[in-house]
Amino acid sequence: MVDHGGAPAPAPTSANRATGPATATPKTTSIYGLLRLATPRPAMSGIIRLRYGRQYSSFQATNAA
Repeated sequence: MVDHGGAPAPAPTSANRATGPATATPKTTSIYGLLRLATPRPAMSGIIRLRYGRQYSSFQATNAA
């Protein structure tokens, strides 16, 4: 009987644990997303640099030729 009573309790706990982290993960993801959007300025610069770098290489090749 003790096991029977203990089994149902752990099940809800596991469910709560699964729901808790799952809910916390989305919120964390949203926060991380916002932070990433606010922080990607350096990343954007890197992407722009890559694009400009390619164009710059083309310009150098055109100028050299």
